[in-house]
Amino acid sequence: MIALGIDPSSAHTGIVVLDGSDVLLETELTYPGKHCWEKVWSLAEQLHPVLVDHNVGRACIEGYAFGNRHSLATLVEVGTSYRVVLQRHLHQFHVAQPTQLKKFCGAGGKKDKVRLAVYKQWGYEHDSDNVVDAYVLARIAQALGRYTPLGLTFEQQEVRGQILARERRAK
Repeated sequence: MIALGIDPSSAHTGIVVLDGSDVLLETELTYPGKHCWEKVWSLAEQLHPVLVDHNVGRACIEGYAFGNRHSLATLVEVGTSYRVVLQRHLHQFHVAQPTQLKKFCGAGGKKDKVRLAVYKQWGYEHDSDNVVDAYVLARIAQALGRYTPLGLTFEQQEVRGQILARERRAK
């Protein structure tokens, strides 16, 4: 199954599409000079072809970082745009909290350790932190698509279980 990871931020969004361990797409979506609805529309227009062209079957997006009050409104605008497109195309997508992303890759809850942890875990590297985070989110999407968590570390199984339990409670 083709998996998509989305790491939204207030300036650039990391996007990674995986087919097994093969990276089909690694990029950043940008929205310079755009405001409010122009930005939201631009993001939707950029994400839709990614889903269609790569036949994405499962996606995981990073949840909101509520601790950052200064950019939270922008992040909600950006995140809402992606969530609308994901819901229309996939009918279901997963949300991993920032702490779950860090735990899943073995960074021990530390943002500055993610890049090294991802390289050690999967041998993946990229110049953009947003793309590296999106890679982890695509890996989480893959793990959520499994019936049994074979091959996952204890921490990865724990994150998988937390996300699935939250989704069951939300239904």
